[in-house]
Amino acid sequence: MHPSGEWGVEWGYSNPIKKFTVSGDSLSYEEITLAEADGLMRLCVDEKGNIFACDACVLEDGSILALMTDERQDASADEVIAFRLSGF
Repeated sequence: MHPSGEWGVEWGYSNPIKKFTVSGDSLSYEEITLAEADGLMRLCVDEKGNIFACDACVLEDGSILALMTDERQDASADEVIAFRLSGF
């Protein structure tokens, strides 16, 4: 997610990379090339050595938006999980 909270990147291992734009309660998507996505995403490693995409930013209202990927328990897909932390 960009620090402005207005756009971010959706990425999967076998899917095209997509840039999403936030407008109110809706999202719009456009495909982008790997060169355009360079540097927009961080890779994290958990205690088991699994690699996953993650990022966080502070929004204009002071809340924190955190994103990460996680594999479903049945291993059928990776999901993007978003957390908005506010009120602290």
